[in-house]
Amino acid sequence: MTVAKTTPPATPDPATQAVFDSPRCRQFLDLPHLQDPLCFCEVGDPDGVPVFLVTGAGGCRLMSLLFHASATLTGIRLISFDKPGVGLSGSRPPNQDDHDPFQFVADLVIAIADHLRIQKFGVMAFSLGAMDAVALANSHPERIVSSVQIFGGWTMPNMPNPLKKMKMLTKIPESWIRGCVGTATNVPFDPRYSWLMASLDGVSGGIQSLAGASANLFGSCLGSDGDDDEKDDGLEDGGKEERAFRKNEPAVDHASRLISRIFRWSCIWAKKPAMTPAEAFVVTKAANPKTNWDGGWDISAEMDVKHAKPRAYMFEGLVEDLIKACGKRGNLNVDLATVKTPFHFYHGTEDVLVKPAAVQALAKSMAHAEVTVVRKGTHDMISNARLFRAAAREIVAGAGTAFESVSFSDVPTSA
Repeated sequence: MTVAKTTPPATPDPATQAVFDSPRCRQFLDLPHLQDPLCFCEVGDPDGVPVFLVTGAGGCRLMSLLFHASATLTGIRLISFDKPGVGLSGSRPPNQDDHDPFQFVADLVIAIADHLRIQKFGVMAFSLGAMDAVALANSHPERIVSSVQIFGGWTMPNMPNPLKKMKMLTKIPESWIRGCVGTATNVPFDPRYSWLMASLDGVSGGIQSLAGASANLFGSCLGSDGDDDEKDDGLEDGGKEERAFRKNEPAVDHASRLISRIFRWSCIWAKKPAMTPAEAFVVTKAANPKTNWDGGWDISAEMDVKHAKPRAYMFEGLVEDLIKACGKRGNLNVDLATVKTPFHFYHGTEDVLVKPAAVQALAKSMAHAEVTVVRKGTHDMISNARLFRAAAREIVAGAGTAFESVSFSDVPTSA
């Protein structure tokens, strides 16, 4: 199966642009363990089943914009947040590095849920976010209304059937990781280590793949140039072939273009912090002459945030998450056999970061878990609209009436 190449129209999706411009996309929560407020976003149905999207390495709340149309269609209120050091969220103080990094993210979810007066919610997670989701299910099982949906889940060195490269990754100095990430994202943290990108092909390739999957998610991993029909698309579950999860929507492509512009602008601003956001945007346009900057996708709402800092949106958080993913902040401190919350893993046969066998071994060690293997699926297959909708509907079906909806307009937000 080949990946279809699509060219989004020159005009943005009005619904995606509207939710991006709205206060729902930039909500802030003051927390004692962050230097600045945590920024979170809501998309989809404001009165739908609350579902938290726990992103992967360097995860940015703007990723949820990819799913606004699907979340609205399936009746979920999708909530995501900039991880500490990413986007508009504050950083973790240096003296908190010894805290459990997975439970830390789980506690952020609970803090947002409490702020929004959401007692019960569903959970989706992508890549490294899978480990945060396990920690959340272990510590707060009573808050989760349905099976946790995992796309392209990561596994840790202490788990069954670990990645073969993991032993090498655990021995890499943190300064090397920072140098590799800096070069991969074109925001060098320390140029002394940029040569590693050329000398450590396996590591640099993995970092580039992880950075691309987490930050961009451009296009579809299972794209189709055909109609949205009932052809066999390669979804397997226990040997049974299921039906199509191939077709993407223009709204997904629109959102990815919008996110791309914000990331490129943030990288320029990080390199030229003396500039205003608007001045950095002018330089960004000049540095990317092939982009149709006048074709829509207005990012001014993001640039107008008063307390925004000049930094590349995912760089700091991506570095810390990669260090965390390599087990250098400690392994996941959870007895998997005691996790009673059911999990549903979706994993692609062409995931170059985590092989299906590793996720299948992880699922077998849990009390209630199933794995759906997607043929030709890559690490970023969460961007596929139909696959996302299937997972959303499973949460909605499991939730039933087990939650009380509190609309966005009823919840106070801080500026």
